[in-house]
Amino acid sequence: MPRATAVFAPTFKGEGVIRSDDILADERYGKNEPHHGMPKGHLPVRSYLAVPVQSRSGEVIGGLFFGHSSPAMFKKHHEELMVGIAAHAAIGVDNARLYDELKHLNESLERRVQEAVAERVQAEEALRQAQKMEAVGQLTGGIAHDFNNLLAGISGGLEVIERRLAQGRPDGIEKFITGAQTSAQRAAALTQRLLAFSRRQTLDPKPTDVNRLVFGMEDLIRRTVGPQITVEVVGAGGLWLAKVDAAQLESAPLNLAINARDAMPGGGRLTIETANKWLDNRAARERGSAPGCRGRGRQGLGR
Repeated sequence: MPRATAVFAPTFKGEGVIRSDDILADERYGKNEPHHGMPKGHLPVRSYLAVPVQSRSGEVIGGLFFGHSSPAMFKKHHEELMVGIAAHAAIGVDNARLYDELKHLNESLERRVQEAVAERVQAEEALRQAQKMEAVGQLTGGIAHDFNNLLAGISGGLEVIERRLAQGRPDGIEKFITGAQTSAQRAAALTQRLLAFSRRQTLDPKPTDVNRLVFGMEDLIRRTVGPQITVEVVGAGGLWLAKVDAAQLESAPLNLAINARDAMPGGGRLTIETANKWLDNRAARERGSAPGCRGRGRQGLGR
């Protein structure tokens, strides 16, 4: 590589063009160790032309160097031509640098977008979990009352059975056993619903009877929204099975019911309705889905 010696310094410092009819006669030539001119084996140079390549900012990013073995070979028009070529070279290097910077910015932007999307997904998951916990907290009072009633039914039935057995009157205890079992089953179902709402769990989509699921949640939703809101559940006849995670689907109407309750502070009517729907190509495209038959639930907000 050329060094910034006396003869090369003006080029590398961007001080201007050097054009010499005989570089061997230039006082700046041949004074530097170790070669005192051209190194051994170098092509002979007499005519010399050097043009700096400078970027738009003025930075010297290189140089164009021309030599000829005969003296006085480079003229003014050669100099002007090489200055133009140097300008084109500078533009090419500047554009390449800008492209690299733009590529780096795009990569950085993509990374920031991915990080922002990941943060949003985490925030949405945290919000869903918070909504679940809010629902569980709001249900605590009503559920405690329900459990008291269920336990009363169980303990009362067992007391009657115990008393009749002690009296030697086993006839007719079957209905008390059945009543206690029914109360126990309702308590177990209520507990399972609470667990499904409050925990994070892996999705397990299965064919699901949405009507049965929604009607099974009716009491839970009534207690969530409170007595000032009338809840109506309308199930479509012949509703298709939907392949969904039942626990996640239970969370959806409950969270929507909470939103509806907050939107109706003065009370109102909440309708939860199921229906079979057909998505044509346009409707499917708007929803990011495939066209065809769809079973779905629809929430009607109160007035």
